[in-house]
Amino acid sequence: MNFYRHFTKITLSIALLGGALYAEKSGGFLGIEAGLSKAKFQQDIDATGHTHPGTNPVTPSQPTPLVGNITADNILPAFYLKGGYKFMFGERGRFGVRPYVYFGYGYGSMKNVNYDGEGLFSLTNLVANGSIFTGTGKTYYNHFFDYGVGADLLYNFVDNENESFGIFAGVAIGGETWVANGKEYKPSQGSESYGNFQTILNIGLRGVLAKHHGIELGAKFYMLDSTIFEGSGYSPLMNPENIPLMGVVFQSIDLNSTSTTMRRPFVITASYVYNF
Repeated sequence: MNFYRHFTKITLSIALLGGALYAEKSGGFLGIEAGLSKAKFQQDIDATGHTHPGTNPVTPSQPTPLVGNITADNILPAFYLKGGYKFMFGERGRFGVRPYVYFGYGYGSMKNVNYDGEGLFSLTNLVANGSIFTGTGKTYYNHFFDYGVGADLLYNFVDNENESFGIFAGVAIGGETWVANGKEYKPSQGSESYGNFQTILNIGLRGVLAKHHGIELGAKFYMLDSTIFEGSGYSPLMNPENIPLMGVVFQSIDLNSTSTTMRRPFVITASYVYNF
């Protein structure tokens, strides 16, 4: 009976030790990630039109406010590289933390254009005739770059001899840069922003096969808008000869202010991760 007890204890110890040997290990990792996001473009415009005396029967010789915005969106593909170190701990290495650095790039053009305006003289006609989307015959496109640092919490709910499956969630902070065309149409006074602070929440499913090969499906949630341009003054798009509103031809149009904002509310991702 004593021999049986000792044998049982030794067998259990070996089994536990063997299980621990095959638990997911700490170590470095390098991943490549593909993502699809719905990017949203918005340009807010505040302008004032001036008419010749007597040509405007509604408000003769009076400044006419022209206020509204242009919105557009499109599905944009992106690719990311990330690398860091994974720390596994707890029973059988079920819990982990992985800090990392990341860099991403994407490209796409804006579609699904909408115009909105306020007041008697809706901005709809103004921007429809004086917009890079419809007034120039050009496509509005964006390159964007993503970069920063992050950290994920890991939990494995399955941990077998050569594989593990679980979930991850975390946060990343960094910046994003948008580079767009249409610079020849920007207002005479203004500033472009090539670096915008960003905070990202990450969540998803992950699996490790044959100890080294990881597959992950997840989502990134971008918390902040990026204002990529603000300006005022003369713009070639605001040519009054090309912008009649309700039969009124303006003598001049002053662009009081304009701002352009880009945002990706979320990105759906698929990743391959090699664990060293």
